[in-house]
Amino acid sequence: MRSAVLLTGLLLDLLFLVPAKIGTAVLEGIRDAADKERLVTEESIKDKLKELQVSLEQGEISEEEYEEAEEMLINRLKLLSQGGEG
Repeated sequence: MRSAVLLTGLLLDLLFLVPAKIGTAVLEGIRDAADKERLVTEESIKDKLKELQVSLEQGEISEEEYEEAEEMLINRLKLLSQGGEG
């Protein structure tokens, strides 16, 4: 009986915690890449937006994480189009 409870706990952790941790790691990776590259071209920002969309579609990040990263990238794109270096 005790092993069934432990197994259930482990399965619940896998179902709920692992996707959140993976999503956070993906989001942090996108942010780090954006910082490193400084996203200096419109093309590179659009590429990051495409990568972000794929991550969402594959379930690697949540809708909330997607929206947060998308907003950051779109703001950077707007700054770039206005001639700012951000």
